[in-house]
Amino acid sequence: MSTDLDNTAQAEAATQVANTPAQAESTANPATTPPLNGSAQVRNKTKPTTNPAEPTANVPENAAPARAVQIHCSLPDRTSVRTVAASLPPADGGAPKEFHVQDFDPDDAEARAAFCDRVVATAPADAAPVIVAQIDADLGAAIAKADAGETIGRADTVAERVVDMLEAFITPIHTADGEPYVIMELPAAKNGGGRSECMPVRGRAFQTAVRGHYFAQTRRAVKAEAMSEVVETVAAMACFEGEEAEVFVRTARAEIDGRSSIVIDIADETGRAIVVDGDGWSIVPDSPVAFVRPQGQLPLTEPAPPEEADLEPFLDLMHLAPESRSLFAAFLCTSLFPEGPFAGMYLNGQHGSAKTYKSKQAKALIDPNAAPVRRPPRNEDDLVIAAKNSHLLAYDNCGTLKPWLSDALCRILTGAASGVRKLYTDSEEVLTSFQNPVILNGIGDFVRAPDLGSRVLPVTAESIKSEDLIPEAELDAKVAAARPAALTALLNGMSAALKTEEEGAPPPAGLPRLADFAARATAAETALGFESGAVLRNYWTAVGAIEDDLLDGYPDVRALIEFLQTQFGVVELENEKFVADGQPPKPVEYVAQPAKLLAKVNAAVDHRDRTGTGWPTNAAALTRRLQEVAPILERLGIEMTRERGKYRRTRFTKIEAAVPQA
Repeated sequence: MSTDLDNTAQAEAATQVANTPAQAESTANPATTPPLNGSAQVRNKTKPTTNPAEPTANVPENAAPARAVQIHCSLPDRTSVRTVAASLPPADGGAPKEFHVQDFDPDDAEARAAFCDRVVATAPADAAPVIVAQIDADLGAAIAKADAGETIGRADTVAERVVDMLEAFITPIHTADGEPYVIMELPAAKNGGGRSECMPVRGRAFQTAVRGHYFAQTRRAVKAEAMSEVVETVAAMACFEGEEAEVFVRTARAEIDGRSSIVIDIADETGRAIVVDGDGWSIVPDSPVAFVRPQGQLPLTEPAPPEEADLEPFLDLMHLAPESRSLFAAFLCTSLFPEGPFAGMYLNGQHGSAKTYKSKQAKALIDPNAAPVRRPPRNEDDLVIAAKNSHLLAYDNCGTLKPWLSDALCRILTGAASGVRKLYTDSEEVLTSFQNPVILNGIGDFVRAPDLGSRVLPVTAESIKSEDLIPEAELDAKVAAARPAALTALLNGMSAALKTEEEGAPPPAGLPRLADFAARATAAETALGFESGAVLRNYWTAVGAIEDDLLDGYPDVRALIEFLQTQFGVVELENEKFVADGQPPKPVEYVAQPAKLLAKVNAAVDHRDRTGTGWPTNAAALTRRLQEVAPILERLGIEMTRERGKYRRTRFTKIEAAVPQA
C-alpha cells in the first residue's frame, strides 16, 4: 500500500468528492459483510455472498488511480456508526465500484482499522491514503457532532416525515373490534377553519386529508408506497396507543348530563350536531360522539325552531292514502333513533304514483345522500356494505323479492352480524354488525314472504291526478321549503318518545310484532300532529290488507283456512247440542296428520287450481308452508300446534282473532 501521496494530492481528491457523478450513483450493499466483532450489528441479516477476507471487487493492475473517493457515514448515537460506505469511480468513467456497508463501534480501533483495510484492499494502491484519510475525517466529524448533542443519522423517509407531521392533527382511536380510526383536523383548504372529523384509517377520506396536509406544508404529493406505510403506522398507533371508542353513522345514543339522549349528525362543514332528550332538542357546535361520514353522505336540512313544527305541508306533497299518512310519519320519526328493532316501509302503488320520488324525499329528510335510492342488492355482501355506510336504506322498483333478500332484510331490520373471511387468511373473519331501517318501493304486492311482511309498514302511494302534476323542479322547491318544519316535527316526536321512555310508562295494549316501533310511535304520534291511537289503528287496517294479499299468493293456505272454518263450524253445531243437553262443550279444534290434512284439502279444491301455483305436493311441504304462515293464521283466529310422538299430528284450535277491527 503506497503512503507517499502529498497533502496537495489528498486535498484535490477530497475536493472532487462533491463533484463526481459517483456521489449520486453510490448505493450500499448490506449483504456483503458480516459483523466485524461481537458488538457490531449488520443491518441486513442475510448471509454474506462473499468471503469476508476477500475483496468485493477486482481492480486491474494497470488501472489508473481513482479520481475521487466517496465516504458516507452517519452516527445516530455515540455508540455505533449506522452506515459507512465507500465507492470508487473508475478512471474509465464506468459505474462506481461498491464497497462495504457496516455498523460498528467507532471507538473500536480494531474494527475501524479492519474496515479501512477491507476498503483499500479493493482500491488502487496510490489511492489508499486518500481513502483512509477521508474515512477518518468523516468519522471524526460525525463523532464530534454526536458529542455536541446533534442528531445525526439517516434522513427520515417521506412516510416518517408525514407521520411526524400528522401527530399535530390526529387523535388515534380504535373500536371494540379493533378497527383503527382517527379524529383528524381537516386541511384548511377543505374546511377553512380546522374542523375535526372521525374517519377510518384505511379509508379514502383519511388518505385525502393526509395528502392535503402534506401538500400544504411541502407543495409535494405523498406517493402510494409512502402512503401505505403511513396508513399502517397510524393504524398501529390507533390500535396500540389510542383509546377504545364507538363510532356511528348519522345518529347515536349517548349519556349526556346523566340523561339518555339521541345525537344526530348534521354532517355539514361546521361539525354541528342535534341533541334530543326528553325535554326537547338543541343544536350543539361540536358532536359529543364520534361520527363517521361515509362517501356520499349529505348535510341535513336546518330544522325550524321547535314552535314552528308542522308535518302537514310535507305530507300533503307526498300524496299518500289517508290511512298511510300517520304510518309514513311514524316511520320517519322512529327511523331517526340509532337502534331498533326497526320497522321497514313497504311503499306500494300504481304506475304514476311517484313512489321513487317519495322514497327520495323520505331519505332526504332524515339521512340525505348523493345516491338516495338504489336498485335491490345483488347479494348479501352488497347489502351489508350499504348498511355499514348509511343509516336509512332505500331500494327502488323492487319487483318480486327473492327469498334470500327477504330473509336478509329481516335481519337488517332486527339487527344481525355478518362474517366474511378476511383477505389473505385461512381462518380469520371480518365481522360487521348492522341494524337499519329500510324503505322498499314497487308496484303491486311484491312483499310475499310472511316473515318480512310482519316487519314492514304498508304505505300506499296515491296516483297523482293530471291536474295536480307540476314540473319536478317546482315540486322540489316546495318540498325543500316544507322540509325544515317537517324535520322539527320529527325531532319533537322523538323528544316525546324519549320522555315516555324515561318515565317508564307502560306500552299500549295490543302491540303488533313491531313492538318497539309501536311503542315509540304511539308515544310520538300526538307531537307529530295525529290523534292518540291513530298509528296502531291504521297499522292494523293496513296489516289486514297486506295479509289478504299474502294469502292470495298462497292458494293452498286460503283453501286450508276455508276447510278449517268449515270443520270449526261442525264442532260449534255439536257444542250447541251439548249445551242444550247440559253437557260441557268440546274445544273447537281440528286434529290431523299432515298427509291426511293435505288429502282432504286437495279433495276440496279443483285439480286445475292446484297446478302451477306452488301447491304443496307432500306432507313435508305442507308443514313448511304452515310454519311460514302460522303468525297470519293466529291473527285470523287459528292457533296451530304440532304434536310430538308417534303420529306427529297438527292441531288447529279456534281462538279469538288477534287483529283488532278498525
